[in-house]
Amino acid sequence: GGGMWNNGSDPKLTDVTFGGNEADHGGGMYNWCASPALTRVTLIDNRATFEGGGMYNKMAYPGLSDVEFSDNEATYGGGMYNVDWGYPTLTNVSFKGNQADKGGGMYNDESSPTLSDVSFSGNQAESGGGMYNLSSSPTLSRTSFTGNQATSSGGGMHNSDSSPGLMGVTFWGNLNPWYGGGMANYEGSSPTLTKVYFVGNRASISGGGMYNDNSSPRLTNVALSGNRGSLSGGGMSNLQSSSPWLTNVALSGNQADMGGGMYNSHSNPVLTNVTFSGNQADDHGGGMSNSDSNPTVVNSILWGNGAAAGPQIHNSGTSAPGVTYSDIEGGYSGEGNMDADPLFIEPVPASEAPTTGGDYHLSEDSPAVDRGSNEAVPEDVDGDLDGNPRTVDGTGDGNAVVDMGAYEYLEALLTILKQGQGLVTGTPGSIDCGGVCTAGFLAGTEVSLTATAETGWTFDGWSGDVESTENPLAITIQDDTVITATFRDEYTLDVNIVGEGDVEVDPRQDTYGYGEEVTLAATPNTGWSFVGWSGGVESKENPLELTIEGDTAITATFAEETKVYLPLVLRNH
Repeated sequence: GGGMWNNGSDPKLTDVTFGGNEADHGGGMYNWCASPALTRVTLIDNRATFEGGGMYNKMAYPGLSDVEFSDNEATYGGGMYNVDWGYPTLTNVSFKGNQADKGGGMYNDESSPTLSDVSFSGNQAESGGGMYNLSSSPTLSRTSFTGNQATSSGGGMHNSDSSPGLMGVTFWGNLNPWYGGGMANYEGSSPTLTKVYFVGNRASISGGGMYNDNSSPRLTNVALSGNRGSLSGGGMSNLQSSSPWLTNVALSGNQADMGGGMYNSHSNPVLTNVTFSGNQADDHGGGMSNSDSNPTVVNSILWGNGAAAGPQIHNSGTSAPGVTYSDIEGGYSGEGNMDADPLFIEPVPASEAPTTGGDYHLSEDSPAVDRGSNEAVPEDVDGDLDGNPRTVDGTGDGNAVVDMGAYEYLEALLTILKQGQGLVTGTPGSIDCGGVCTAGFLAGTEVSLTATAETGWTFDGWSGDVESTENPLAITIQDDTVITATFRDEYTLDVNIVGEGDVEVDPRQDTYGYGEEVTLAATPNTGWSFVGWSGGVESKENPLELTIEGDTAITATFAEETKVYLPLVLRNH
């Protein structure tokens, strides 16, 4: 606890900086059976000889909001170290440029922190550039791993005997010269990933997006795009009895020597409604390469993947994949299989991999529509990769049959754009748009959209195919619809005067930013007096210090002074 030691204590810290502190454990702060509350706190350039450069938590439950860990260093957990049932809660927290041997940003040992709206960027470690988990099950939502680097495994995240839960998480541009550019799973790890995106990650040997060794993660509504595993598994690599479950997963634009999309060695993954396209293998297995492996593939599409030699699925050794109700370029034996161009909306040639380009939704005339097996769809999965309904009657023959691939064909697309900072959520389905998103619906579907502005911003209205300021907004989708949610962070100040006087505004501007301070000074005319402020603020202070937090209208009231007339009495003497 170079900066602070908390033993059974629960201090509350606001607008505090811990900088340049050093200790064996917890360079910035050490918490033992403690529950401190940190708000707008910065831990920067702290050092720990062993664990927790920024913070060390042992059997502790700290709560962190709007906290930054920057440039801290330790052997384990450059930014934060959690051990022995440490359960910190992190909201709007960033880990930037921290370093460690393991867990550049965070290290968890038999601990399960809860993270929401957290970012890991530019952290470095031997293993787990962003996060390292040992026998731990952290929960992550709306979290990003960007540009982290590990020299051994797990550029973004390393899991050993751990089962974290990830919802709405992005791994982008993480690097590893060995295994698992985005995520590496070892020793029976079984993370659960829902709505997770692996984009542009790199591994010099295997598993550009994800590497699994004796591990079986479960992926639902996940995309792996533009990743590179130099030797094997551009998108995903599975070794040593790994059996991941993939449902509604798209692997596109990934690249490796073997298994551009996926590489399996002595492993048996289960793939349901998975799309492989635009992946490139410099040797073999443009879509998938199997060595002594028996994957199960159903309701899936492997089309437009490239390799120097061989078909979409390359098998060696004892490999005998079970492929049914799938569209395989070049054909593949199995019930319900076909060999027909799926007519993606905008496929990208495999020669361009690694790339994040392409649109692999099915077009209206796709032969993959209504060609899957409903029985193969897991009971707990009721939507496609976009969160739209599955088992929709896409051909109009009265039968609701699941489509092949990660996306269900729907007649009308709703595209949501955003200006400014905020979030758009909606129903039905699972619309969750921090940026641009597209969701498909059957014509006539009623959709409700809710815009939520970030702190300092205000929702200003909807534009495009729908013009409205209602929030939530109820619309009926009949055909392709494009709508923009606009958020603004500039506000007006309207000063009104009742009576006779003047108000000086400092500074006087057309608009003001959120949180900007303004001073109002009221000066009455001769014969008048200042009464007070009303409207946006009720006060008699003069001058008045005002903080702008939205469009503000305020009134300065002046009252005429009462004149007293005294009788003049003339007396004659």
